[in-house]
Amino acid sequence: MGWAESPPYFCAATKTVADLANSRLQDPSHVPEEHHLDDLAHATPAENAVPTTHASTSAVSVPTERDPCLQHSSTKPLQYVDIFVDDFVSAAQRPFLRRVRKTLLHAIDDVFRPNDHLDSEHRRDPVSIKKLLKGDCSWSTVKLILGWIVDTVNMTIQLPPHRVERLWEILNSIPRRQKYKLPPGEAVQQSSASQRWPSHAARRVTLLISDAAFCIEKWKTKGGGDESRSDHKKHLEKWLWRAFWDVYASEELRRLYLTRLIMVKQCGMRDLGSQGISE
Repeated sequence: MGWAESPPYFCAATKTVADLANSRLQDPSHVPEEHHLDDLAHATPAENAVPTTHASTSAVSVPTERDPCLQHSSTKPLQYVDIFVDDFVSAAQRPFLRRVRKTLLHAIDDVFRPNDHLDSEHRRDPVSIKKLLKGDCSWSTVKLILGWIVDTVNMTIQLPPHRVERLWEILNSIPRRQKYKLPPGEAVQQSSASQRWPSHAARRVTLLISDAAFCIEKWKTKGGGDESRSDHKKHLEKWLWRAFWDVYASEELRRLYLTRLIMVKQCGMRDLGSQGISE
């Protein structure tokens, strides 16, 4: 659709389409009219996205059933539309499958004018008929979305086999061991820098852990984990995700500090060993 020439303007338009569709889907009285592309998509079977990953290309096995810790977050059938640049992603449950698709197609027509008999034969329809005929607009519980295979039944996400093989090729091309020799005098500079590093690292780790505790407390205050306050659980996941990120970042910072400390000590010992000094 020519989005590469002006991404900000194009993304604003496609985001408007998604907002229009979601606004109409939230209205129980909204009944979308028939759409000629909906009939075509309904008659087109979804493309088979079930992966056939071989054991040699998979480091860990992909779960074949849902994790019991993953519970359903809502008792109402899902109706939602999202967008990534020019790729619309819809999620729906029965009996609203066709309602969601019709609503999205009409929202696209409201923002991007569909073709009519006065248009040139070279003007393409805003909705890609080629992708529609491939099954991109057909419903399936396993779907290839933005390069990932998403399984909505088992709640898993994985890369297609060819991408896994390519990733293994890239990782295997990286040298497993590289030796680095410090220039003369750098060992002293590294040691002085390592003395300043603990105070900075400790201060940042403390701030991250403090923020994680604040997020968890905020999550609890707003009703997180309380079954009797299920009506207050909307948008609470962001506090947990922020807390998880703080914990991850603090642990990564601690690991980097320990790695750097070990490297500095090893370099210092090699420098002393080269001068004939040993423990």
